[in-house]
Amino acid sequence: MKHVVPIMREQKSGSIINASSIAGIKGSSNHTLYGASKGAVRIMTKDLAMEVAEDQIRVNSIHPGVIQTSMGDELASGLNVSTDKIANSIPLKRVGTPEDIANLVVFLGSDESSFITGAEMFIDGGASAR
Repeated sequence: MKHVVPIMREQKSGSIINASSIAGIKGSSNHTLYGASKGAVRIMTKDLAMEVAEDQIRVNSIHPGVIQTSMGDELASGLNVSTDKIANSIPLKRVGTPEDIANLVVFLGSDESSFITGAEMFIDGGASAR
């Protein structure tokens, strides 16, 4: 953000998409430092959104839940459960895919989201709605 904001201010447009996590929204054991860093991304996003809005720069954060990646596999392993068990605990009954994340990022980076800034986009199959 430090390096792109001056360029975006000059052109009077831009979209910054920060990656956080639902771990930055709700607590869980054994993720203290990870959750704290993702919570910091959450507030940093909102603060910058207010600072650069007059220059038509949008700043949003995405908050994935469990995604089919090596990190998702490590989470399941660390909890000593299967990915299927995690999927069954999610309202949509599946874990997310990298494509789910990519689709949201494409949307937030496009003009289709031109009136969205300072938003937290949860992409977790409904897990954070509980």
